[in-house]
Amino acid sequence: MFKNYEEYIKAFNTEDKREEAILLLGIQNWIIQFIQNNKIYDDYYYNLDNFLNSKWINNENKKDFLSPIFETVESPSKKIFSQLKNKIIKVNEMIPVYKAKELNSSSVNWISKLPGKTLKSKIKNSTSILAPVRKFSYDTGENRLFLEFCKRLKLFLENKLDAENQEFEGINQIEFYLIQLNKFLNSEEIKEIKRWENLPPNNTLLSDQYYKKIWSEWKNLNKVDSMIENISKNIDDKLLIIVCFELIYILQDYFEFTQQPIKVNYENFEIEIIGNDTDTIIGYNKNTLEEINIIHSRKNIIINFLKQTIFLELRNKKIIFQINGKEKRKIFNIVEITDFNNFIKKEILSILN
Repeated sequence: MFKNYEEYIKAFNTEDKREEAILLLGIQNWIIQFIQNNKIYDDYYYNLDNFLNSKWINNENKKDFLSPIFETVESPSKKIFSQLKNKIIKVNEMIPVYKAKELNSSSVNWISKLPGKTLKSKIKNSTSILAPVRKFSYDTGENRLFLEFCKRLKLFLENKLDAENQEFEGINQIEFYLIQLNKFLNSEEIKEIKRWENLPPNNTLLSDQYYKKIWSEWKNLNKVDSMIENISKNIDDKLLIIVCFELIYILQDYFEFTQQPIKVNYENFEIEIIGNDTDTIIGYNKNTLEEINIIHSRKNIIINFLKQTIFLELRNKKIIFQINGKEKRKIFNIVEITDFNNFIKKEILSILN
């Protein structure tokens, strides 16, 4: 089991854990595709029809939970690199007397220590004076957060590159981006920016077109470790969700499914059918109009069609498959997500057709 993103990503370079890491990458890529496909229709509303009408592309290159974060911040962060927000501050400096436009308490205190009885006599023999000077400063709340985000993102991206996994999507973009990121982190401007202290977001982080995306993805970046741990810890439950929806997607060529709303929790990797307590998906054969019920729970999938009842379970990344609770159980090992399609087409379709 992987406890965080670093453990997961380093597993690609470990022979005994690489297979599990590849499977975990496939799981992440599946839910990301699901979310991105359905956003074509609406940002907040999902339904079964949206899913069935989605165009699924089995690319060789896959996305993990870091990918959507990087895609979102790549462009705005480059804008910020060259256009850091700043503020005007006052600092006390020794400047020529003729350049002093105002004095403050520090100036008065400094002058009081000079010899002489009057102000004029005190500064008469001095060519410079301590006075407030207005300067631009990059040490703002939004820049403190941005700098912390950049440092943390850099670690994630460098770990991803070190994995040397050819299945990752966007590796060339990451390499080019890191060059620009390192240049920014070594620039003079950021040396005065102090540490981020987990303060509430200011108006710039909430409303600026670039900084607000950084703030949003900063929160998402901090969730990646727990999301990886959740999938790794409950891998059979997550694989069962994929089996269920891959099954429906393939069966749509033979069955017309009723439209039902779907509740999707990306962070926890949960997808459930809204409107019934048993997560039952109902469809009808396109030729005979016979009803099919697909019941999905956390532990199994039950398919009822005609007089056949098919039971599917997942244990230790293996599909356990049985018909009518009588026949001998069949076991199929899952190495990659594509194995689900092969299993469904070979075993399930032959029974339902």
